[in-house]
Amino acid sequence: MNQITDISQQDSINPYLRSSNKNKTPEKMLAQIDAWLLDEDFCHYFSIQIQGQEVYPFGVINRPFFYLDQAERKLESLKSKNPKICYYISYGAFPKSILDFEDEGAPMWERVWLNQHEFRLINLSVEKMTEDDLVKLIPNYKDVLIWQAEKNTSQSCHYYFAQSFDDSENEITTSSAFYFNLKDALIAKLYFEKTMPKRRFRIHSGVMSTQGLMKLDGRTSERFQELVDAHKERLASLKNKGE
Repeated sequence: MNQITDISQQDSINPYLRSSNKNKTPEKMLAQIDAWLLDEDFCHYFSIQIQGQEVYPFGVINRPFFYLDQAERKLESLKSKNPKICYYISYGAFPKSILDFEDEGAPMWERVWLNQHEFRLINLSVEKMTEDDLVKLIPNYKDVLIWQAEKNTSQSCHYYFAQSFDDSENEITTSSAFYFNLKDALIAKLYFEKTMPKRRFRIHSGVMSTQGLMKLDGRTSERFQELVDAHKERLASLKNKGE
């Protein structure tokens, strides 16, 4: 899972990120945030506050942020429009038990934040699953891994993705990114099913030529680049083994 930020960024964070505990250093603040990322019982948030004014859970714009860099960009935007106002970023976490993930009437930005945590929680859950757990969700799980091993050559590159299959004239096909790991496609499928319960999804697999995929190296989206990079590592490993 991606970290929200990195300790090495603390110098740029220091002017904005503040704790209600003035004795907390940037290192301790970020360590707490990183710990929340791996905690299935709490959901962290960042919010924008105004110095000297009442502190609100979701800040003065009533918008929670999942990512610190997004909160920073919004803060900079607000500062450019209101240079005389002193904005800062606060942070905290709510117990998951008090949050309503099913509330379709939640404000848009709160819904976005809840969905981001939904994805995080599913990710944590899948990463803990045993092989037996995975077989329950993907009945042909072992066969798929055998297929992947057979495709582990220098000429081709495998991929997985989750996609809706109940599409009608009124529905737009929903697809995930292409993934190197089967687990990532499962996470996407479970997330889609959780956030779009009236629709149905399944996992697809496929292969493309190594030559075709490598032509996209450095010329594609960040998400697709992750697939390219994963296969570059796989190909390097094959080369080192002399295969």
